[in-house]
Amino acid sequence: MRTPTDARGQEIRQFILTRVDEHAHDITSLTAQQFGLTRQAVHLHVQRLLADSDLVRQGKTRRTRFFLAPKKTWQKHYARKQSESDVWERDVLPQISDLPDNALDIWRYCFTEMFNNAVDHSSGTRITVPLKRTAVNVEIAIIDNGVGIPAENLTRIFNHGFTTRKDGHGFGLHSGALAARELGGALTVHSDGAGQGATFTIELPLSSN
Repeated sequence: MRTPTDARGQEIRQFILTRVDEHAHDITSLTAQQFGLTRQAVHLHVQRLLADSDLVRQGKTRRTRFFLAPKKTWQKHYARKQSESDVWERDVLPQISDLPDNALDIWRYCFTEMFNNAVDHSSGTRITVPLKRTAVNVEIAIIDNGVGIPAENLTRIFNHGFTTRKDGHGFGLHSGALAARELGGALTVHSDGAGQGATFTIELPLSSN
């Protein structure tokens, strides 16, 4: 399979990888429009990414969808009373230790803040930490089986000063969200409500350029 290997070809494929999550069904037409290419030309780049296991395909013909392929996955379960620093140093850091130091600093802060939040606030019995790495990003979640988060708090939980504890300061999650955003990533939360646990997820690109 012959595809451009010059800087422009790499730029096109990087564009596909960074946009495909939001454009799973129309990434080909979006890329063609962005770079002034035919759909057939973009198809060659997509085929290259499929061959390199950077993308996966689902469906056929007009129902075809493309998604980032996981390059690495890892998961571990923990009892709630765990040291966030120990979990980071022993288990999580070795999974991403090849990333730049500035990214690792953000990862450490966000992960330990989220894990500590689950330990201190969830009142659950178990915390699960899954990791997924693709060609362009890393995603780590902290999933607890605790008290959950009311819907009215989900939109405020990363606000500066927001806390549900009398002795809380509300700075940790807010600072983590800002730090992730500075590197082009995101810190998000999901909960189905009271008693349903909560999932905090941090996603950062492999490169902040």
